[in-house]
Amino acid sequence: MHHHQEILASQDIHVWTYRFRARQNGAPVRPRAAHATEVHFVFNNKRGAGYENDPFLPANPMLGPNKAEYSKLADLMSTNWIRFIVHGDPAVGAAEEEIKWIKYQGGIGRARLFLTMGLMVTLIWRLIITGKRELI
Repeated sequence: MHHHQEILASQDIHVWTYRFRARQNGAPVRPRAAHATEVHFVFNNKRGAGYENDPFLPANPMLGPNKAEYSKLADLMSTNWIRFIVHGDPAVGAAEEEIKWIKYQGGIGRARLFLTMGLMVTLIWRLIITGKRELI
């Protein structure tokens, strides 16, 4: 993924990245989120529509002991995506106290990390002389 964002950013194309680290209700513990696990958060699907017959998740992955945190995360993610679709920038119209989703700027990009338990972190990446990325 980093290779594509570097190429796009080098051509002055605006790029935003994120990492999703929230484990849904009933999902097995994995070292990282599985592909597409953020979809029901992005679409604010709090009722779990379409997951009734999912062999890997319970009938509603948004329920359980973390229901309130899931709801907040779904509101935040869907709002950011709507801002991006409407304005081309997920930070447009963000509240003063809201952590802004900063665009990637080639080597010094930022990836938003979406978590539950009320945590929201912006990760800052830098490209060091060796060519390796490190988290600062």
